[in-house]
Amino acid sequence: MSLRVLFITTGLGTGGAERMLVKLIESLGCRGVECRTVSLLDAGSQGDNIRDLGVVVDELRMNRVSGMLLALFRIVRVMWSFKPDVVQGWMYHGNLGAMIAWLFRPRRCRLFWGIRHSPYALSQEPWLTRQLIRLGAMLSGLPQRLIYNSRVSVELHSAIGYAAKHAIVIPNGFNLLRFHADPERRNRKRGELGIAPETPVVGVVARNHPMKDHGSLVEAAVRVRQDFPAVLFLLAGSGIDSSNTRLADRIAARGLNPNFLLLGEVSDTENLYPAMDVCALSSSWGEAFPNVLGEAMASGIPCVSTDVGDARLILGDTGTTVPSRDSAALAEAISRMLGLDDAARRQLGERASERIGRLFSLDAVSDAYLGQYAVQETTRP
Repeated sequence: MSLRVLFITTGLGTGGAERMLVKLIESLGCRGVECRTVSLLDAGSQGDNIRDLGVVVDELRMNRVSGMLLALFRIVRVMWSFKPDVVQGWMYHGNLGAMIAWLFRPRRCRLFWGIRHSPYALSQEPWLTRQLIRLGAMLSGLPQRLIYNSRVSVELHSAIGYAAKHAIVIPNGFNLLRFHADPERRNRKRGELGIAPETPVVGVVARNHPMKDHGSLVEAAVRVRQDFPAVLFLLAGSGIDSSNTRLADRIAARGLNPNFLLLGEVSDTENLYPAMDVCALSSSWGEAFPNVLGEAMASGIPCVSTDVGDARLILGDTGTTVPSRDSAALAEAISRMLGLDDAARRQLGERASERIGRLFSLDAVSDAYLGQYAVQETTRP
């Protein structure tokens, strides 16, 4: 019988944590692992991607207190029908759901938590999330492993009271067949978007959320345009389109409309990255292991990032990190990267791609998860 893994996740939206879950399920399936997924919310934008892999997705739609008892019943029913060998939580709410499922297990199985966030300050988190983080600290001795995707996240959670002895870091992984340098993709995507071949393009892939700090990005763009008047900031992500009046008004107020293109949510980011000259991340907090950096680097695009999460570890000497909320430093780093000649920037991108392949391939990450799942639990019945 193959290994059975039940993933219980907070939701299946468009964020990096959700997309990494899809990649992990696909990779584990290729290794003969039988997976099933429970979303405490709905199937979001990633549910169909999981179902396309032949994996069952159960939607609990726990967006109301009145639905909690029914959701609990459904979790228990899934546990007894699927009979997993491993219950893997994913994000804070999903981890709590996984623990509840594990308590009602019909047979011996192992519990793992997946922590995908870095709580730099609890005061920045929504009230319910703060309570879940604190509750998680009290319960963190129960899972066999707390699987973090960044070293910074381990440090921050351990300081809150999470069980350090159960902590292990497995970084995000990247499909190098999907994300790779491709001049044809570059030319095709620029043609689709009406971007001239010689236009300097700074790409930003980030959903609409305060932690992504698009405000600092806009202020940095003012300075970058002084050095590169034709620069185009190519923004993609959920909520990053013309309907985002707050962002659109800020861009217009700075006279930057000709320098910004807002694409909204993009499903084929593997085609979008090659159209960039530089990829930027302006987040001010909350990041653990930013997927966007790994995807851009695998695509041969050099990156500039604020120093959040494990960004510095990811980039190594192939990119630049700057302090968060420092738009002047962000602008200087972007301008410096754009100022490189094509050959130097291409060489930097090649080194970035090699680094991702060597340290953060999806195959290596999947093997790491399987290695943890295969360890038999001996300390608890």
